Amino acid sequence: MQIKVTAADVTVGTSKKQMQQVVDLVKSCNEHVSSLEGVKKRIDDEIKAQQESQEKCLTIDEGWEAYVKTPKRKRVTATTLYHLEKRWIRLVDWLRSNHPEVVEIRNITPKIALEFAAVIREEFCPATYNIQIASYQQIWTRLADEIRATVNPWTRDNLPRLDTPDSERRDLSDEELKIIFEAARREIPPLEGLFTIMLYTGARLGDAATLEWRSIDLARGFIDIMPIKTKRFKTRVRIPILPPLRAMLEAYPPAARTGYVMPDIAKKYIEKQPSLSKKVVDFFKKCGLETCKKTDVGNRRHSVLGAHSFRHTFVSKAANAGIPFAIVQGIVGHSTAKQSAHYFHENDDATLRAFRAFPTAAVPAIGQGETIDAEAVVVEDSADRLAALDAALAAIKANGDKAEIAKALERVRALAD
Repeated sequence: MQIKVTAADVTVGTSKKQMQQVVDLVKSCNEHVSSLEGVKKRIDDEIKAQQESQEKCLTIDEGWEAYVKTPKRKRVTATTLYHLEKRWIRLVDWLRSNHPEVVEIRNITPKIALEFAAVIREEFCPATYNIQIASYQQIWTRLADEIRATVNPWTRDNLPRLDTPDSERRDLSDEELKIIFEAARREIPPLEGLFTIMLYTGARLGDAATLEWRSIDLARGFIDIMPIKTKRFKTRVRIPILPPLRAMLEAYPPAARTGYVMPDIAKKYIEKQPSLSKKVVDFFKKCGLETCKKTDVGNRRHSVLGAHSFRHTFVSKAANAGIPFAIVQGIVGHSTAKQSAHYFHENDDATLRAFRAFPTAAVPAIGQGETIDAEAVVVEDSADRLAALDAALAAIKANGDKAEIAKALERVRALAD
């Protein structure tokens, strides 16, 4: 809209100066009108955008895919992403059963979050409960723009974290280690190698399962790895190769020392890490070991034995043998890459000397009991693998107990079923 001034609008006798003042006033009014029209347009655009956004809020079904795709989320391992997805699915399923009216994520109110948290609290120990609630807070924070909610119901203000008691996980006794290793040799594929690596390096399950030959220096007597858990910090650790582990590694033919030390176990861990963790726990149960301890809260149970128990045992045995804490901490701790490199590159000899005191007689020596001395050949076809193992068994029949050989052959053939 513009204001116009014509000759008819000017009173006779008006001076030029007065005329100019009128023109300037009209011009100023027009500028203000244009400015106001611009403001009005911006307000209209914002109202329209808000109306459109109200129609496009993220639904609970779209939440996980949106989280995976958002550039705002932290880079995490495949295992962590797997657990996050399971937790999100659990929340969505619970909402459908208990609050079917919740369609959009922003409809999850603090009250609903409290209700869901109460269910989680009944099922898990405080530490796991805290992790689960923090997961939902993280997902909500990363999707805040798409959710378009004013309040994050998973924050500590609404859901205070629980106090966590000291860990009840314990070490493995010498007797338990003997039972575990003797039984592990009878497994197909054998778990003895995995357990040996974890017990004599203190490595976590993932680092032991995916250990590669390129990380092993038998000549110098060290394993050099970048732990999965601290990979984002570029932390490397150097672990001395203790006699039982050396015996296991040297039993591999030189031609087979490529890729993963245990290809089958590495594949199982990479494809689905929780299944390997469960396999270890189930194996402990099979050995007659109690892996959980009942608590005073409902049917909740605390894990006391699992794959991580080998790491606990390694640290305890090192401490009991008088090995300096600084050396043990450098191997199993969370030091920075710079600190690790500085310490270990200059103290390999000191580390090797210190670990001579590490007890290695707790389990049967590697190589005792029934073994199959075969070339480690990586074959994709299970039939080819069976034939290779059959040939290896046939080669030792002349020197072995035929009854035991027959039993081993049955276990090998079970792999092809």
